[in-house]
Amino acid sequence: MARISVPVEPEHFIPVPRHRLLDVLVEEAGERGKGIAELCRLLEALLHFEYRELIEDLKRDYSLFDPGSSTEAVAMLGRDLSGADLDAAEHRFLGRFVEMISKANFIPLTQQDLEVATAEDYLFSLPVEVDWDRYDTRLMDAYFQDNAYADGSSQPPEFARRAMVFRRGIGIDRTEGLLFFQKLDLLISRILVGLMRLPGRLFGRGGSDTEADEAAEADGGEPSESMFEAKTIERITLHPEDVSPLSLFRRTKLQEPTFGQLVLVFRLKPDESDVSGESGELIDRTIHIKTFVDIPMADLEVVFPEKRLSMKPVDLIKVAITAVSGLVVVAVKLIMSAFNPLLMVVLLGSLVAYGGRAIMGYRTSRARYQHLVTDALYTKSRDNGLGVVLFLVDCMEEQEWKEVLLGWVMLDREGSCGARELDRRCERWLKERFGVETDFEISDALAKLQQLELVDETGGTWSACDLDTVLARLDRRWDDQFQFRRPGARDV
Repeated sequence: MARISVPVEPEHFIPVPRHRLLDVLVEEAGERGKGIAELCRLLEALLHFEYRELIEDLKRDYSLFDPGSSTEAVAMLGRDLSGADLDAAEHRFLGRFVEMISKANFIPLTQQDLEVATAEDYLFSLPVEVDWDRYDTRLMDAYFQDNAYADGSSQPPEFARRAMVFRRGIGIDRTEGLLFFQKLDLLISRILVGLMRLPGRLFGRGGSDTEADEAAEADGGEPSESMFEAKTIERITLHPEDVSPLSLFRRTKLQEPTFGQLVLVFRLKPDESDVSGESGELIDRTIHIKTFVDIPMADLEVVFPEKRLSMKPVDLIKVAITAVSGLVVVAVKLIMSAFNPLLMVVLLGSLVAYGGRAIMGYRTSRARYQHLVTDALYTKSRDNGLGVVLFLVDCMEEQEWKEVLLGWVMLDREGSCGARELDRRCERWLKERFGVETDFEISDALAKLQQLELVDETGGTWSACDLDTVLARLDRRWDDQFQFRRPGARDV
């Protein structure tokens, strides 16, 4: 079995559930626990109210492009909008969407991530290839004219022109068993490759049988400020050279890193049946958004809706054996019955039947593979369209809440310090309490703390305001959100 180390950088994502974080903070606060709980409640309410306009703007713009909306509803919403208005709405929605998903601590999939993910196969070892030609590039091209890729690079990877993919969280999927059919496929592939290379070896034209696996170089981005170093997760996979007839009946353990959460944003090219614009150009402004969980990196291709499935070697051989054996038998009988016209007709009918049987076998196998793809994604898919947008808004609010709360609590407990030291305090506490290694996003936390007037800063040193002051300021800020005065009314 092949063992490959997959590098994993610490993420900004704080995976600790909100209620669990709150319970631990209240418990550790002792007599001040009630005040901490009130701080959490006020902070949560304020952040939710702050993002209400963003939610409504996202819902309004996406209603024009939501594949879940009825044709009549979309037509009514876009009735008075020109093509330029719709272009502006697309651009505005994507900009707000990227801002929101970044605050939710999702990170964009890079070309390096894609290459690492697709370099190997896992349990779902079907030959799958993404059909990138079915994706419309105009939507993303228009967006990237005015915006950098979400990872900060000026030039987006080629796949991002067709679909933007965001990920959050890294897990591990393990399986153990005989894996008989997976091994059989690899063994047959090994035999076929050997047979194909045999002529070259006989005539001295064969190259090396071994392909060198080169580790992907890290991109030239800024180094992480996390106190934790980048770690690796071991990928244990099956390779053809690891499989022998004897290994077919041995138990095998496999391991593959997973993307904890994946979000896809894309637009497909319109079909010819779609409505044409004034210029005769086919128009389909639908924007698809999908989210998946616990996707093995090696099976990343299956989450894309437009893909091509190929046959496994074992299935090709089965179809070929059925077809060839039948055709040979019929051909022999056909030759022997050259002087019997009636038998010739029967055998010709049998020949056609064998050919049809081979074709049906091929189609049945492809249908079975398609069913496997659908079945594999059924439990991994979480939501589509507007549901994903609302889910991401909640993720954004939760991550902001955790960052602000932890930043203030660490300053309040351990005293004033600089930004880098506060960053390490938060990371150390999360590691000690929950075993989580996170690259705490200190810049966002301090900016929000300063905006809410919960901290003071002097010469690069940050200090927390006392709990009573913090509660009073948050309560006043919450009251100010609902001020309303009728003309001529007096203050009460």
